[in-house]
Amino acid sequence: MPNIRYSALKDTPYQRENISAPKTPLLDTLGLLDQKSTTLCKTPKLKYKVLTKYLTHQIIYPLIDLKTPMERSYWTAWRCGNILVQNGQRLTTTYCKHRVCIQCNRIRTAELMNGYLPQIERFTDSHFVTLTTPNVRQEYLREEFEHLIKTFGLIMRKAKRKGLRNTALRKIECTYNPKRNTYNPHIHVIADNLELATFIRNEWLKRNVYASRRAQDIRRADTNSAMELFKYFTKLVHINHEQSKSGQPTKVELQPRALDSILSAIKGKRTFQTYGTLKLISEDIEKIESQEYPELDNDIAIWNYTPIIHNYVNHEGLIMSSVNAPEVYQVVVK
Repeated sequence: MPNIRYSALKDTPYQRENISAPKTPLLDTLGLLDQKSTTLCKTPKLKYKVLTKYLTHQIIYPLIDLKTPMERSYWTAWRCGNILVQNGQRLTTTYCKHRVCIQCNRIRTAELMNGYLPQIERFTDSHFVTLTTPNVRQEYLREEFEHLIKTFGLIMRKAKRKGLRNTALRKIECTYNPKRNTYNPHIHVIADNLELATFIRNEWLKRNVYASRRAQDIRRADTNSAMELFKYFTKLVHINHEQSKSGQPTKVELQPRALDSILSAIKGKRTFQTYGTLKLISEDIEKIESQEYPELDNDIAIWNYTPIIHNYVNHEGLIMSSVNAPEVYQVVVK
């Protein structure tokens, strides 16, 4: 009997998504602008902090307007870092830990990279594996996440029973196809060796009869593939860099309903999972963080983010940065 998750798509033949090496910046890329962007990396950290907060708000507003069961979580993310306590040149605030929050994703990504990259570098012959199944409709999305996670766990247990070196790091992601209105949850793996990578792919095809063999990819892992693994699990926010070169605000395209569907389906599930000798690094972040900003005067103050002017304002009415955030980013809801 056909699998109902996939039979619902019989009129839309499966095509492989561009999931192994996406060319468009992702949501977490926005959270790492100080590390990746050629236009922001040389600017003061305070300007970057204002821009990050502005962009987070602009992304969350359309999600709140959907009035879904996730609304309360979105309001929590909206309040993340709204108040900053300055002591000398150090700012302290609380964080929401939500997956849609750019500020929290920046911290989470940095912690995961610091924890996992040194371990991955010790792999004997690391290979990057992409595992996928046909796209599904929104109503089957959570079920598909559960299927992928459970199936991969069974494969790794079998690898251990067979005596394979089963050290690996698994990450689950999801893309959205707006033309077909379908979702593609998929798995990326960095395996310790080629034998394990090949075993994983072959077992995956045995257990997913509707999966296309050509869509399951194995390639030797390098620094770029390792870095790719730590990007945010959903790829729904795209940056139009061509527009930014023309002097206009950089266009950030958002699919709020699809993003809400994915965040709802993945809620409560672990994005990363380790196997073998890899030490698991927590995806959570500290609720309170303090960071030093050399651009600040040595003072004691309270800074409040004011959405009307898209900037932080202190008790004396001073703004944190002279940057005009709407002139830098424009969020376009698709």
